Amino acid sequence: MLWNNIQEGKPRDRNKTEAVLVPLTFAMYFLVTLFISPNASSLWGAEYYVSTSASGSGNCSSWANSCIVATIPWSTIQSDTSSDTLYLDGGASGLSYGELAIPHNSTNLLTIRPGSYSPSPSGHSGLVTITNPSNFCVKLGTDTEASPTSTLAKYVTIDGTTSSGATTGNIHIGPCYHQGVYFRYANESNVTLKYLEIAGVGTSGNAQDNAVTSDSAQDNFQISYCNIHDNPQKSVYVTGATAGFGDNLIHHNQIGPNNGDKAVTCTKGCDIYNNVLDGTGSNASFHADGLMADGGGGYLRIYSNIIKGPWTQGLFFQGDVTYALSNIYIFDNVFYQSSGDSVDQVGIIFRAAYGHNGSLDNLYIVNNTFDNLLAGGIRIFADSGYTVTITNTIIENNIFNNNAYNLLIVNDSGGTVNYADTDLLLRNNVFYKSAGFSVTYGGGGGTTYTGASALDARSASTTGNSGSRPVFFNLAGHNYQLSSSDTAARGQGLNLTSLGITALDYDILGGPRPATGTWDIGAYAYRVLQGPKNLRPE
Repeated sequence: MLWNNIQEGKPRDRNKTEAVLVPLTFAMYFLVTLFISPNASSLWGAEYYVSTSASGSGNCSSWANSCIVATIPWSTIQSDTSSDTLYLDGGASGLSYGELAIPHNSTNLLTIRPGSYSPSPSGHSGLVTITNPSNFCVKLGTDTEASPTSTLAKYVTIDGTTSSGATTGNIHIGPCYHQGVYFRYANESNVTLKYLEIAGVGTSGNAQDNAVTSDSAQDNFQISYCNIHDNPQKSVYVTGATAGFGDNLIHHNQIGPNNGDKAVTCTKGCDIYNNVLDGTGSNASFHADGLMADGGGGYLRIYSNIIKGPWTQGLFFQGDVTYALSNIYIFDNVFYQSSGDSVDQVGIIFRAAYGHNGSLDNLYIVNNTFDNLLAGGIRIFADSGYTVTITNTIIENNIFNNNAYNLLIVNDSGGTVNYADTDLLLRNNVFYKSAGFSVTYGGGGGTTYTGASALDARSASTTGNSGSRPVFFNLAGHNYQLSSSDTAARGQGLNLTSLGITALDYDILGGPRPATGTWDIGAYAYRVLQGPKNLRPE
């Protein structure tokens, strides 16, 4: 189950200190720990073996004594003080399980892996499928426990990695009638999902039947290297998270095609990077977006993603409840769609609506590439009767190539967009359109600038922009690396090292940008040898 465009980096080399001699007392302790308990097979915690039918003593201590899901000793696992591993048997050619409910209110790590990863994988390496035609597939926390405090799920990792060192997964979740992975309660923290395939989850008639749903306050949630496709509702839904950069991580996933609704929904506190968000087959009637941040929040870093239409919007920020967005960094992303797409996509929209005025503060949209978006590049606006106020915002070093419109910041829907000139910097962008340069910008109905020189002459906040045509390595193949013949973007950007965003010091492929001197404009820094389109390694 290896999917395109997601590439895991090699682990960093680390200094190692290897012991030459193992003291006899330690060796004796190891042997005692290894054999004194049926499940204490390693110093690092117990191992539990689960299959679709019990065998031997059924105490979960080995494949020969495997237990079933219903008899997993959760109370023993929770009371353990070490990190435990639970293996799910895949049989010789695949096994299917029903709902997996995980009560683990503990600070010791529980890792759930496929049998193919176990110390004795022979005969147990088939695909593990978790399916439930009547309810959830995986439920983190359960309402069947007597004590409410034991129903939470904390410090749980579901890792589908096939075997040590592999970059493929061997756990499939779906079909499910409701959510694929569901966080049952608030305050469930330190949960990781990785190398899972999630498909066939939910029904088109229930808006809550998402592939992954975390709809209460979560902290330290991570989903990575997953393949999420063919689900009729949302793919990853995270809300109620605490406000802080990196509280929740969504990275190196292939999301789409054929997901009905939004790829990622996050209110605040999410780093979303190195994903492919593929809108092919999305449902336009659902207002399907690549990413939606609905309501007040912020502390979002969205970078190094390929956002392929047709989404309704690539990134959509809207105020249904409140609209005070701050500390949002959007950089090194590629937004594009094909001319034959059935939905006209906007790259990024910020909208104040539904009874609330809005504010944008510390918004950085830098070094992105927008191509052929049939409904436009970036749009910031407020509905009639509402106001959006912009402070400390920069839109710099972006390539806008042949979009329906490249940039639209005006009161075009009857609302009001307020900002001081020094609070909205529009600098060193490439605004190319074959039909002619067109940027609409400013208060009231805005001013449409038909040339870069006229835009640059507006004020010191709108300088260094260009209407020249960028030259890409393979535009038809959606490879937006800069060609050696490009003069519009190479060396024409501002050096943004001073922003202090470490990840921005590297382009979408992980290539370093210079600490001094000019930068290249767009998501890709120029390189002599054109690499693959794969995103930067972790």
